[in-house]
Amino acid sequence: MAGVTSGADPDRLDEISELMRGHAEQIGQLSETRGHASTVLRASWSGPDMEYLLAQTDHLRPEMARTGSTLVAFADQLRHQADEQRRGSGEGGRRRSSRRA
Repeated sequence: MAGVTSGADPDRLDEISELMRGHAEQIGQLSETRGHASTVLRASWSGPDMEYLLAQTDHLRPEMARTGSTLVAFADQLRHQADEQRRGSGEGGRRRSSRRA
């Protein structure tokens, strides 16, 4: 594989961007699963042990949302950089693939 001597490989940036978006989606799904699990747990168990367990994980949901949002922002920036690289290389900012996450 030949290395990039100047600038960036826009196709690779797009690939990484898609991966980041996929990871952001997975984090969102985990957050939803955690929320559902908490609801089921509350309906199935009561007492101080359950409250302690949920209190230890309640902070995770907003943190996961922030992490997912950060990954999406990074992915958007990579797409932008790939488009800029294409324009700078005379490719007109076109993406290799028409698929956009």
